[in-house]
Amino acid sequence: MSILEVLAVTVPVLLTVAFITIAERKTMASMQRRVGPNAVGYLKLNLTQKRTFHTSCDTLRELYYNRKALVTEFSDNVLFTFLLNPSMYSSFFKSLKGKFVSECKDLLSSITLSTSFNGLKYLTFNRFPSLVKLRNVRHFNTFNQEFIEWLRGFVDSEGSFYIEPNNKGRSYRFNFQIVLHVDDIKVLHFIKSNLGIGEVRDRGTNAIFTIRTQQGIVKLIDIFSKYPLNSKKYLDFSDFKRAFELYTSSEIKSPELILEITRIKDGMNRGRTNFYMPSEHNYRITPYWLLGFVEGDGSFFIRRKNYQLYFAIVQHSRDYELINKIGDFLYDLPFINKQTMQKSSIRISESSVPDVLRSSPNGGNGYKNPVTYLIIDHTDLIKFLIIPFFSSMTWRSKKLLDFEDFSLVFKLKEQGHHYTHKGKNLIDSFIGQMNNNRLSTSGGLPREDREFLISQAKIILQGPSNYKKEKGKTFIISENKWLTIRKGVFYEIADLNGNVIITCNSITAVMDFIEVSRYIVLKRLEDGESVLWVKEDRLVTIRELES
Repeated sequence: MSILEVLAVTVPVLLTVAFITIAERKTMASMQRRVGPNAVGYLKLNLTQKRTFHTSCDTLRELYYNRKALVTEFSDNVLFTFLLNPSMYSSFFKSLKGKFVSECKDLLSSITLSTSFNGLKYLTFNRFPSLVKLRNVRHFNTFNQEFIEWLRGFVDSEGSFYIEPNNKGRSYRFNFQIVLHVDDIKVLHFIKSNLGIGEVRDRGTNAIFTIRTQQGIVKLIDIFSKYPLNSKKYLDFSDFKRAFELYTSSEIKSPELILEITRIKDGMNRGRTNFYMPSEHNYRITPYWLLGFVEGDGSFFIRRKNYQLYFAIVQHSRDYELINKIGDFLYDLPFINKQTMQKSSIRISESSVPDVLRSSPNGGNGYKNPVTYLIIDHTDLIKFLIIPFFSSMTWRSKKLLDFEDFSLVFKLKEQGHHYTHKGKNLIDSFIGQMNNNRLSTSGGLPREDREFLISQAKIILQGPSNYKKEKGKTFIISENKWLTIRKGVFYEIADLNGNVIITCNSITAVMDFIEVSRYIVLKRLEDGESVLWVKEDRLVTIRELES
């Protein structure tokens, strides 16, 4: 065989191999142009060292994991037709290399055509922008319902959605964040472990949970789209979602797009001026939503002056409607006997922070005027509603310790031990370590061992009561005197000319008649100023009468 004959055969073969190699690498490179994930193949193992057909492996793995997911409706009819056409599968898989098919055949055998694309999550992100809402890491239907409800409430109180400029304002990053005191870092790890996304960082006195990745943000949007928030934070979430979908659906970040995202960002959070809820929004209060909300913005505190116990929730006045919905929810719980307990005992008002909250360890939760507040200090409501309701659920934050101490002090008071020297000292010790005083960074006086205080309280409670009941009257044993109960007190409501409108036999009756809170009634009895009778749109005065 001559050299020419050898070259005539060898050169075309070499050229063919070279061009086929280039075509193969171009094809594989095009398949790499997508957003995550970074693990491929069955059980998240790399099927090939060269990551051949990476995107196809991702899709097949997700089909297997989500083969029992609910059927998802697609808006792209062309894509939907392709996905359900078996002939398309045949032509597609026949084009794959033999190596890939042999390695994936076990996976393919467990997938049927009827469930193949029910749980599709990881299509190429930029090529199918309309499917952005379908991308997910873990379907949130698998979450514990109590966790989802608790998370709604906690995010309503502590969560923050914000858009951050990047690359000198030429692009944006979308972030979700919860910032707590470092003492509650376990709460953030609990959220992270349940969601399966985000990161927890320790920053001095604060602990921060953040979700930054597009994958994580999509998952968060999925959750709060199905389980909407209740507070005005719902508006920030809606703008956040709209901006995210606009931004991620466009491959080209044009100046017009960046301008629109900037406009949305500037109208969120502190820049918001429109606080009207959309007509389609419905408040949905559930037990675990309320627990999450209280763990963020609730407060259990005790006044040192008279050991009066208070449960309070304080919000900005723009959430007045939400606070009313919470009051309705509490009053509708089966713990309350509606024949003996009036709804007005759950005090709700919109004004400046009342003195009782300013004197609390939280100082009114740091809110500036005006605020909306819900306060419960009625003994029966605390005994038959607040303590049983919150005792029946699983807490996540350190506020559980405040609630437990609050409950113990109530039991001590119920037996009259706040009149004894030992009981007073014990209650003072509990008060000294509640709320902000409990924080590791409070810098206050050295705290006593809480377990020792609890053991002392239990010893006292196991002993005899300091009250003695005789003929409907209460005798204070340590004081050697009868408990004084004010009787025969009436309250007169009159107009500014002194004309009596009505005489009521209790403060509760006054509250119901002029539709104001107990705090307002007590304040006007103290300062003698007039109060607005909203129903009649006129000013009236309240005066106490002794029988």
